[in-house]
Amino acid sequence: MKSHFVNLLFSGPINVGLPSLIKKLGWEGSAYGFLEGAVGAGAIAGAAVVWLAKGLRGRFRLIAHFLGLMGMAVAALGTMKSLGFGLSMMFITGLTISLVDLPIITYIQTIAAPHMLGRVMSLLTTTSLGLTPVGYTVTAFLLQHGLVSSQGILLLSGIAMSIFGLATILLPSFRHMEQHPKWQQAGPGGAANAGIEGLAQQAGN
Repeated sequence: MKSHFVNLLFSGPINVGLPSLIKKLGWEGSAYGFLEGAVGAGAIAGAAVVWLAKGLRGRFRLIAHFLGLMGMAVAALGTMKSLGFGLSMMFITGLTISLVDLPIITYIQTIAAPHMLGRVMSLLTTTSLGLTPVGYTVTAFLLQHGLVSSQGILLLSGIAMSIFGLATILLPSFRHMEQHPKWQQAGPGGAANAGIEGLAQQAGN
């Protein structure tokens, strides 16, 4: 459910608030395409880092820091004045998306009972997809009624994401999640195999 909350904070501001900001800055529509491309490049780089780091096994607490960094990058987009700055922040955003999502997917696929894995992943995917339009609707409502500016929506969502990510460290369930017996039993090899499946599923989605 934590990842779904982050998705709610992320989807609307990036996909609705960011195009609004680009229009306000007087940039051409191609700028948004370049910014989205930077997210993709960052995500590929992040996936490579996760693979080289063996799924961040033994370093899961870093996920909270990466989530905080993601929020800071999104918040920084609210202050964007140049395309180069925006590209760097979007690259960091894509990088941290992979650094957060892929280890979690690997973990879920490792600890879930084999006969329940399909149901668990389907439930997570469906819930995530269902919350995306909610994020769009909330963001569009706030912008349309002038309750917050495009810069403000990015700043607020980014700050909320950072606070949420860093606060995750305080949760005992997060700090001790790698002590799960199935995760310990799987070892780096088993987790790596699950990580490959996670990458495939992420690409499929």
